[in-house]
Amino acid sequence: ALNWHQKGLLTLEAAKDYSAGFQKDYFAVMKAFGLTDRRPAEAEKRFMENWFGAWGFTREVVVEACNRTMNSIHQPSFDYAESILKSWMDGGARTMKDVEALDQAYQKEKLERKEKRQTRSASSSAETPKAARNRFNNFEGRTYEDMEDLTRRLIQNQ
Repeated sequence: ALNWHQKGLLTLEAAKDYSAGFQKDYFAVMKAFGLTDRRPAEAEKRFMENWFGAWGFTREVVVEACNRTMNSIHQPSFDYAESILKSWMDGGARTMKDVEALDQAYQKEKLERKEKRQTRSASSSAETPKAARNRFNNFEGRTYEDMEDLTRRLIQNQ
C-alpha cells in the first residue's frame, strides 16, 4: 500500500490497472522462459518487479533479455536475465533501440580486439621461428652450438 501511495495510485481502479499491467508483464516473461504451466514464484516476482518497476524496462526489452537467456544457456534463469538487464542499464539502455546500439558497439569492440590479436600474432610470428609459434612456448629455448661437447658432458654425468 505504501509503495502504491508513493507511485500515486490512490484509487482502487488505479491500483487494479497498475496490477493488471504487471500481470501482463509477468505472463510475457513466463512465456518467454517457456514457463506457461504455472504462476511466478515470489522470488521470480521480485525479479520482475525490479525489472519493470525500479529499473523501468519495457516489456519488449525484458522479453528480449529472457530470449537471449534461453538462447545462451537453454534454460530459464532469472539471475542470468537480470545480469543482461543490469549490463543494459549500466550502458544506459532503456529501449530496444538503445539495446541495438549497445550490441553494435560491442560487436565493433569485439572486432577491434580480434584485429589487435591478429596484428600482435602476426608480428610475433614474424619474430619467432615456426616451431615456437604456440602459446605454450613462452620461454626462450636453448641452443647448443657444439653437440659433440654436449653429448660428452651428458655421458660423463651418467
